[in-house]
Amino acid sequence: MAKRADFVESRRSKRRKQIFEGAVKVFAKKGYHSATTQEIADAAGLAKGTLYEYVRDKEEILLIVVEEGMLMVKSEIGKAISGIDDPEERMKRAIFVQLKFAKKYRNAAKVMQHEIRNLSVDGKKRLSELMNGQIELLRSILDDGIKAGRFRKLDSRIAAELFHHTSTFYFGYGDLPYQKASLDDITKFIMDNLIHAIIKEKTKEPTPVL
Repeated sequence: MAKRADFVESRRSKRRKQIFEGAVKVFAKKGYHSATTQEIADAAGLAKGTLYEYVRDKEEILLIVVEEGMLMVKSEIGKAISGIDDPEERMKRAIFVQLKFAKKYRNAAKVMQHEIRNLSVDGKKRLSELMNGQIELLRSILDDGIKAGRFRKLDSRIAAELFHHTSTFYFGYGDLPYQKASLDDITKFIMDNLIHAIIKEKTKEPTPVL
């Protein structure tokens, strides 16, 4: 029975990833409202009937995209900070993972960012739970750094929310003519300056009086 359950879960996980990859391609190209479930099924490499074994409607596809995206980011952050004790390095790696993910899926994410406002009450609740989990992960890194004396004393929850939402800056950037900085330059600026802003300055040793 255990092997059967593992097989079912493995197949479900594989299908959800297929739906994620297919949907982000279609959403990025056509937008949410113009996209059809047939187009998403085709892009995912699934028969339409198979798609409906995992979703009931297009809103559930949108939720799968958001859920899978956040779970992927959480998993990648876990890998990136595994075995790293230094809070500053852990924070840098966590934020870099978010920025890299946002850059890769920015076109689809821009569509989703607009459409999640139209999710059902249950959909918004699920989205809120996922976002809160990711923010709390960043908060735990910040709290560890504050306790270790590496980061300044600050409201770690607010800081975590700001760092979490930093990557959303990518989604609409470049749409206007004056927005000419490359995403690589923006990433470097964020990493060099925002992380530096929370680092606690080392107290200078007093000059000995002779």
